[in-house]
Parts: sequence; C-alpha cells; structure tokens
Amino acid sequence: MRIPDPASFKELVAASLLAVGVIFAAIGLSRRLRDFASKIAGVLLVTGAAVYANDTYVYFAAVFIIATVVTKTDFLEKLAAIIRGSKDYFAYKQAQQAPRTLPSPVIEPRAASAPGTPVEPLANTTPERAQVTVRHDTTDAAPGELLRRDTTSPETISDASSLLAKARDHLYGGRYNDAIQEATAALKSDAKDSQALSIRMQAYRLARRFDDAIRDSTSLLAEKPHDAFALRDRAEAFRLTGRYDDAIKDANAVLAINANDPFALRTRGAAYAELRRFDEAIRDETAALAQEPNNTFALLFRTEAYRVSGHYEAAIRDATAVLKINPNDAIALGARADSYRATGRYDDAIRDATAALAQDPNNLFALRARAEAYRGKGLYDDAIRDATAVLAQDPSDAFALRSRAEAFRLVGRHDEAIRDATKALEIEPDSAFAQRTLAAALAAKKP
Repeated sequence: MRIPDPASFKELVAASLLAVGVIFAAIGLSRRLRDFASKIAGVLLVTGAAVYANDTYVYFAAVFIIATVVTKTDFLEKLAAIIRGSKDYFAYKQAQQAPRTLPSPVIEPRAASAPGTPVEPLANTTPERAQVTVRHDTTDAAPGELLRRDTTSPETISDASSLLAKARDHLYGGRYNDAIQEATAALKSDAKDSQALSIRMQAYRLARRFDDAIRDSTSLLAEKPHDAFALRDRAEAFRLTGRYDDAIKDANAVLAINANDPFALRTRGAAYAELRRFDEAIRDETAALAQEPNNTFALLFRTEAYRVSGHYEAAIRDATAVLKINPNDAIALGARADSYRATGRYDDAIRDATAALAQDPNNLFALRARAEAYRGKGLYDDAIRDATAVLAQDPSDAFALRSRAEAFRLVGRHDEAIRDATKALEIEPDSAFAQRTLAAALAAKKP
C-alpha cells in the first residue's frame, strides 16, 4: 500500500474541512439552525484554512479564533485585558451588566420657613413646615434611586405579564394614573406580585397619593422586611405626610443595610430638619452631598437648616450652589433673600425676593423676606404693601402682622400698629417683638 505524501495529505484534509464547512454554512441559511450551523461552519472553515496554510502563526491565530467562536464573542477582549493587566475593562463590563435605573425623582420644598426678624431671637420664631412637591427630573440617577427599572427583556414577557409591561411604560413616561390602573389589574390575578406592587407603589407616590404608596410598600415589606427599595419609598412617603419619626425609622433601616445610601441620608436629613433637629439634618445632608455634590434636594434642605439655625453665610453659600444649577429656583432665591436680610444686606435681599416673586407672585416666603428688607432700608410703605399681600392670603400670619405693625408704628400710624400687634400677640403671646411694638405704639399715643 502506497503511503500518501504528507503535503498532499494535508491538502486533502484541508479541502475536506473547507468543503464540510461550506455545507454547514449552507445549512445555516435555515433560521432554526442558524446559530448552531454557523458556529460549526466557522470552526471548519478556519481549521481548513489553517491546515492548508501550514504556518505556525496561522495555527496560533486559528486557536484563538476558534476559541472565540466556541465560547463567547468577548473571549479575545478578556484575554487581551488579562495579558495587559487592565482593570478598567472589567469595571466597564461590570457596569454594563448592572441593572439600569431611571432618573430619580427630585424632591423640592415648595414653601419654606417664615423669615425671622433682626430684633427677635431665633428661638422665639416658629418656622412653618416645609411642603414638598415631586418633580420627575431628567438628570442622571445615582444607583439605588427611587425609580427602579425591571430588566426583563420584552421577548421574555409572557402574555400574563403584559399588564406589568404596560404599567412600567406608563410609570417611566410619567403617566402615573395609567400605571396605577395597569398594575392594579395585574394584582387581581396575584395580590402579592412584588413587581406589580413595586410599580404601583412608585406611581402612587409620584401621583402624591402617599397613603396608598405607604400601603403598597408595607405590603412589599411584609414579604421582604429588608427590601431597601421599599423602605426608601415608604420613608419618603412618610416624610411627605408629616410622619417624620416613621420616616427616620425607615431611613435608619436602609442605612443599616447601606450606611452610605444617599437617598436615605437625604430623606432622614429632611425629616430631621422638619423636626428642628438642625445639627442632625446638616450632618445627613452633608453626607449625602459628599456623594452627590449637585443634588438640589440635599442643598435646599441644608440651606434651610443653616438659615433657621442662624448660620446665614452657610445658607447663602448653599442657596447660591442651587442657583448655579437652576438660576430660577424660587425656593433658593427666597432662602437666600432672607439670609441676606438677616445679615443686613437689604439690597441683595430685595433683588432675590423680587426674582423669586417673578416666578411665583404669591410666594409668601419671598413677600415676608422682602417686606422685612424694605423695613430695614426704611421703605416703610413698601414694607406695608408686601406684608399686606401676605395677609391677603393668610390673615393669621403672625410674622406679617408683626412686620406690618412695626412699619405702621414707624410711619406714625399708631392705631393700625396697635391693631396688628394685638392680633399677632393673640396668635403668638410670647412674641417679644410684637410686645415691644405694641408698647411703643401705645406710648406714642399718650398725650
């Protein structure tokens, strides 16, 4: 028997491999077998070409090409990263695989505390509770924010899950009532469906139906007591309904899981501020800002904590930081206006308060601050006008009554000063400022 020449034998093997590879490539035209057949065809064609070339470098390259086909398409990338010792590549791949989150809701104070007066000690003032509104922002969200996206591929969603898919789309599109409707329909088939409860919980909170949001988050926590997402959502809903101690409790539970959770820090800080625990509020908002320096929520609440606790320069600094991000933020303008007024910078106070009123002509906070700034500059008629505008909206506003009483006294309108100061003392009997104004007005009336 004649032994074939080695060169001709290699060519025969190469030709056979190439021929079979072509056959599998043809089979790969079938959609059902495309993935399997194309991989086999690739392996055979590369192997045949390598054998035909009969070159060491080609063999070496073929090994990597075949390994890439057989394993995953990023095999060579990983191998190159290992050889180069590149950690950035693996960090990048890990970030790609992490669940994506939607932008977080940005929560802003809608009305701030009443400004103090230069002659009254801060401890005697009683700031109003901050009201809040939720705005769905479009800035990048930090990981773990309140809106969380389910990463289930649309191709894998069953018919039974179509309601959830619609609910998610409505939620991410800001159509909260529609999201609630679809999620509720999904819950009819399974009342404990965690995805449906999670979607509806978020939609309720963003639609400002806080009691409903609390109910759904409580249902989720009954099944998973350490669900940080549900705890964060309920903490914020508690805060928005004035249940500050409950908000702090839930935020503490989140922070026991992750001590650096920025959302929980912001929420707890805001609750502390509402309870006038200003040092703790400043501590938490500062910790949150260390991670997210441009978060306007944390900046605004720290501004208020600084302002109401008498740290006016720090309040001006934080309000200015907010205004660099949003030059028309009426709350930051009002807070900075009052801080300027408290430090005797009346022109700056009037400028900021006027800018805030251009955004909202009925902004009581800005009207109070400007009234006091006008009085500080000796523009008493202007001060009376702004205080009167406040009282037109809230006749029992003790601050505006005190401010207008003093302006009336300074222009010699003693009867009106006595009337306003008396009303202010009916509301706040311990107001030293109103007591002094009343005493001075009564003394001026004596013959």
